[in-house]
Amino acid sequence: MKKIGANGFTLIEVMITVAIVAILATVALPWYKRYVDTTRRSEAWIPLTALTAQQEKFFTQCGGYADTIGAARVCPAVQGGAGGVIAASTVELNPGGATRTGNYQIVITPGPTGTLASSYTLTAGPIAGSPQFATDNLKCTTIAIDSTGVKSATGSDALLGPNGGKCWKK
Repeated sequence: MKKIGANGFTLIEVMITVAIVAILATVALPWYKRYVDTTRRSEAWIPLTALTAQQEKFFTQCGGYADTIGAARVCPAVQGGAGGVIAASTVELNPGGATRTGNYQIVITPGPTGTLASSYTLTAGPIAGSPQFATDNLKCTTIAIDSTGVKSATGSDALLGPNGGKCWKK
C-alpha cells in the first residue's frame, strides 16, 4: 500500500541541520586559520635550513660567509672578506631574500662572533602587507638560526618552549 503525502524534509529538520553545520563551522574555522598560519611558517623554515647549508658551502669555497642573497653566487674579492653573495635560486628565494610567495623576508647578519668572516645569523620575518604579517606577526615576529645551529624566535609563540618555541617546526 502506498503512503499518500509529500516526501522530503520538514522545515524544522532543515533548520536543525543548518544550525548544526553553523556550530561546527564556528568551531572549525579558528582551528583551520591557526593551522594555515603555522603551515605558512614552513616558507621560512625551509629556506633558512637550506641557506644554512649554502652558507657552510660558501665558507669552504670562499673563506667566509655571504652577507647578501642575490642573483648569482659571488665570492668576495679578498678571501674571508665582506661582500659575498649567495645565489637566491639555490635556496628557493627571490634575489634580496624574499620568499617566493612573498610572506617572509630573510636577512643575513653577523652571528655570535660579531663578524661574517666567522659566523652568521639568518633571520626571517613576515613582510608587511602579506597574509602572514596580518595573522602571525605578533606570534612569531622573527624566526632565526645562527652558524652554530641555535634556533631562536621572537613573539608570543616563541616563549612557549626552548629553541624558538612554537615558531620552529617540532
